Amino acid sequence: DAADKICAVREKLQRGTLPANERTTTGDWLEYWLITIVKPRVRPATYESYEAVVRLHIVPYLGRVPLSALRPERVEQWFDELAAVDVSASRCRYGRVVLRTALNRAIKQGLVATNAAGLADAPMVTTSDVMPFDGEQVRTLLNYAAKDRLGALFAVVVACGLRQGEVLGLQWSDVDLRARELHVRRQLRWRRDRFVLESPKSAKSVRMVALLPMVVDELAKHRARQGEERLRAGDNWTQIEYAGEDKARASEYVFTTPLGAPLVRYTVIRQFHKLLKRAKLPTIRFHDLRHTSATLLLLGGVPLPTVSAILGHSGIQITADTYGHVLKSMKHDAAEKLAQVIGG
Repeated sequence: DAADKICAVREKLQRGTLPANERTTTGDWLEYWLITIVKPRVRPATYESYEAVVRLHIVPYLGRVPLSALRPERVEQWFDELAAVDVSASRCRYGRVVLRTALNRAIKQGLVATNAAGLADAPMVTTSDVMPFDGEQVRTLLNYAAKDRLGALFAVVVACGLRQGEVLGLQWSDVDLRARELHVRRQLRWRRDRFVLESPKSAKSVRMVALLPMVVDELAKHRARQGEERLRAGDNWTQIEYAGEDKARASEYVFTTPLGAPLVRYTVIRQFHKLLKRAKLPTIRFHDLRHTSATLLLLGGVPLPTVSAILGHSGIQITADTYGHVLKSMKHDAAEKLAQVIGG
C-alpha cells in the first residue's frame, strides 16, 4: 500500500499537481486566495464583490469539500442548491466565475489538476434581464425629466450610455458644452462611510462621448440651476478633499444635492422610479437606461464597434453577447432589404 501511494505521489509530482496539503478544503483555499492574491491586485469594489459571493454563496455549500476532491458534478449540485433557495441564475453564474478564477490559480500553484467549476455546465440566464425602452418611451421619459431637478442626469445616461458610477463621478471639467463633448475619466463609489473616486471599469472605459444638442441644452440649464443653488448655499456649499491636494475645495461635481454633495446611487434610483411613475412608464432598472442607449444606437444602424466604444466595453465581444437579441433582429431586417434589392 505504501509503495502504491509513493507511486501516486511521484505521478502527481511529474504532472506538477501535488497539493501542499491533502486536507486543504475549498474554503481554506478561497480564504487564502481572497486575502493573498485577490485583495492586493483588484479594486476595492471587485474585492468586496468576490468576498461577498464567496462568503454567502460558495463557502456555505462547498467550503468543507477537500480542494483535491472537488468535482464538476459537485459544482453542478451546488447550482441546484442555490436555485433551491431562490438565488438567481445570474448570481449562480457569477459565483461560478469567481470559483473558476480561484481554481485556475490553484492549478497554477499545483494544488489541483483540473478546474471543476470550468468543467461544470453553467446555469442558463435568459436575456429577459435587459429591458430597454423604445423610441416613444424614451421621448416620454425625457419630456417628464425636463421638469425634474435631475433631468439632465437621465438625459445624459440615455443619450451617452454611461454607467451609474460614471455619471455620478462627472465633474464640470469633464464637460465641454461648446465642443459638445463629455469625457469619462473616473467613477464615483460609496464605500461604507465615504465616497471614493476610482478609475473607470477598464482602460477602454476612459473615453469621449459626443453630446446631442438636446443634452447640451439640458446640461446648460442644469448648470445655471446649480449656480443658483450654490449662491443660496453660500458657505454651506460642500467642500471636497481631493487626493494630492492640501486643503478641501468647493465641490465641482455635475450632479449633486442642493448643497453640492455628491449623490448616493440609491437617491438617484429612488428619483428615477418616481419619474417613471409620473410618466406612467413601465418600471425598469436604472441600468436599463444604458441598455436603452445601446439598443437604439444599434437599431439606428450605428456599427457594433462604434457602439462598443461609446459604451466603454473592454471588447467588442461583450457588446455582441449583451445585445445579441438586437443583432438577430437586425439580421432579419438586412435579409428583407436584400430581398427588396435582388427581388423575390
